Amino acid sequence: MRISHPPHVDDVAVDSPNLKAVICHVGNPWIRDCMEVVYRNVYADISGLVLGDFSDRFEQ
Repeated sequence: MRISHPPHVDDVAVDSPNLKAVICHVGNPWIRDCMEVVYRNVYADISGLVLGDFSDRFEQ
């Protein structure tokens, strides 16, 4: 967990400009930090990211 914080990905991206890095799940739980890092050769996906309460949409 300690090396998955988005600023660590930024360090790698700066050192390796030809590398295309992907931060999965928008860096959850560090979504804001991820948005600061996503640029140039760093991308993010939103797979598996669920925010909010969707319990009212399921039959009980």
